[in-house]
Amino acid sequence: MKTILIIDRHDDDRTAMETLLANRYRVLSCASLSEASSLTMASRPTAIVLDMESTLVDGIHDPAGIAASIEPKAGVVCSARSDAAASRAERSEACHYLEKPYRAESLYSVIRLAAAESVAESPATVPRARKPGTMLAQANRRLIGDCPALRNIAHRIALYARSDAPVLILGESGTGKELAAAAIHSASLRCHGKFLPVDCASLPESLAESTLFGTVKGAYTDAVEKKGTFESAHGGTVFLDEIGELSLSVQAKFLRALESSSGSRVGSVDQIPYNIRLLSATNAPLFGDRKRFRPELLHRIDTLVLEMPALREHKQDIPALVQAFLQEFSPGKQVTGKAVARLMDWDWPGNVRELRNVVRRATVMSGSSDEITHADIEITSASKSWQLSLF
Repeated sequence: MKTILIIDRHDDDRTAMETLLANRYRVLSCASLSEASSLTMASRPTAIVLDMESTLVDGIHDPAGIAASIEPKAGVVCSARSDAAASRAERSEACHYLEKPYRAESLYSVIRLAAAESVAESPATVPRARKPGTMLAQANRRLIGDCPALRNIAHRIALYARSDAPVLILGESGTGKELAAAAIHSASLRCHGKFLPVDCASLPESLAESTLFGTVKGAYTDAVEKKGTFESAHGGTVFLDEIGELSLSVQAKFLRALESSSGSRVGSVDQIPYNIRLLSATNAPLFGDRKRFRPELLHRIDTLVLEMPALREHKQDIPALVQAFLQEFSPGKQVTGKAVARLMDWDWPGNVRELRNVVRRATVMSGSSDEITHADIEITSASKSWQLSLF
């Protein structure tokens, strides 16, 4: 059984947490940091819960550092009641934050996440998590470019990966929103968990709720027992692409699930706890249209925002992108200067996805030649009259 250490000078708060956790964990508790060392001599805690007010009284300004001195591999949770202490806890990137008075589901969710981080850092269980910067270099290999906008994206991905807060990724279609979401997941402490993308635009309204929340047998005709996306991604990350396409009724249940870190399968009232990180994306404005998207939900998913630039805003990266796509589709081919110049002249309404398709088409049109020329670049083929007549 995993061990949780609680350090809190408030007897009532400490007792309340002990009571809530006792049936799931082995709980050690004390009122001060000085008592903690003797308590952990015989048992190493998986997670340490530090009351922020208690550390302030002890003159401690680095609760994560204190927790590391007690047990370096333990996950850290900072609990607080006052606004000042809460603000200080939220600024600590190494800690999870838990608000007093405790709510059972919030407490269980945070403790599970902190304990999971401890396991991820233990070489006796799974491979040791790599540093975020190293993981970003690998996960970000397809976000190609070196313009200031993409350097800022890479910087933000590294920062966002250290947090567990929701991220809203904005950008036109084809700018790489899902790649950015995957990079955040791969660079985070949840990297050993699942990354489950959901295309909300392709979900029929009648299936959206069951896809996200799951079903119980008999909930409707032919319904079977099935986990939903949130339940299946336990310990990992869910990416909701085009989140604005969810119906208002599903948004209402989704908002409730975010607030309680739990939800119920279709046909059931039993609450299932969720331990996920939420990443969302949209290519359309969500704010201001209450008939389309609930503003209260928007305020829950846009804690962190990542704006993907359109390709026309960083055309200097086109040569590097072309070389990467050539390596993917036809490694032996080269592209001429005139061909690149033609690519640079286009505004790319379909962004990087459109460029990728044009390069792939050019590798076919160039036949057995080792060189892609200006004549092989067909950018406007989709607007030809014979194709338009098909739609």
